[in-house]
Amino acid sequence: MLVCQKHATAIQNLGRHLKTGHRVSVAERRGIIDKYSTHWIKKPEEVALPLSPRRPFEVLGAPLDAFRCEHDDCTHITRNFSLFKAHCYQQHKLSWQGDTERLFKRVKVQTFFNMGGLRRYFVVQVPEHGASGPPVAEEAKAEVDMLLREWKGTLERHEAEMHVMEAEVAKIDKTGWFTRTGWLQHFKKRDLKLLAHAVRLPGRDERKLKLAAHLVEVLIERSVARLSTLGRETRRWLRSAQREEVD
Repeated sequence: MLVCQKHATAIQNLGRHLKTGHRVSVAERRGIIDKYSTHWIKKPEEVALPLSPRRPFEVLGAPLDAFRCEHDDCTHITRNFSLFKAHCYQQHKLSWQGDTERLFKRVKVQTFFNMGGLRRYFVVQVPEHGASGPPVAEEAKAEVDMLLREWKGTLERHEAEMHVMEAEVAKIDKTGWFTRTGWLQHFKKRDLKLLAHAVRLPGRDERKLKLAAHLVEVLIERSVARLSTLGRETRRWLRSAQREEVD
């Protein structure tokens, strides 16, 4: 499974999830999809749930409170008390009267898919406050540390690549305006982060930059306003198709 750490849920369509749930650029989204394109992702119904209570999966977030049916060998689990009452009546013909504590047990649960229709809860064991978990084997700890270092290195390289416009993109992603100006060829292999900083709008704390932009705007407005003082023949010549020809 692929599990989103931000939303603490397994995902099926990586491209759609990145597009709707994360603010990432098209190029970065394409790179992430390509990285995991060779993995075989199980469908939700193919994912087996833990049969016995186990320690919670940290990546799935904090365990949730739920109700587990205690009638015979029923394994029904739900977090909605009203739905649980309906389950008891519809599946076991048990009315909600008398000692109802015997019908359910409060448990801590997690789910791999936190989306409507795909939720299937399984019970987890939450250690008591101050209790420590079982010791982790040194070999397993070393392997985890190695994987974390590799992932960190891969992430750093990926972020560095995202800041530079690739030459292949410059060849493909073209519009008429970019073709005429030649910007794509000029900016390829340049640091896009620095370019984005240069073309951004002035911030509230950059008063001198905002003042410079305002002065340029005033200068242009005044220059345009001065055109009305020109003679009629001159203004007609400026609007004509032969304005570049000397009369």
